[in-house]
Amino acid sequence: MTLDEYIESFGWKREELTKSELRQVRREMKAKEAGLIVLDGVLFHKPIFPKN
Repeated sequence: MTLDEYIESFGWKREELTKSELRQVRREMKAKEAGLIVLDGVLFHKPIFPKN
């Protein structure tokens, strides 16, 4: 799964994330690729605001 696919699986687009969130998402993906289980990742906790 690519970074964009992972982000979109949570309903977000790359341009909607901050640089800090992108770094955290990359670390999260590396952890998953290493076989770890991520229960509450950065995108899980990102507040949802109405998209205009």
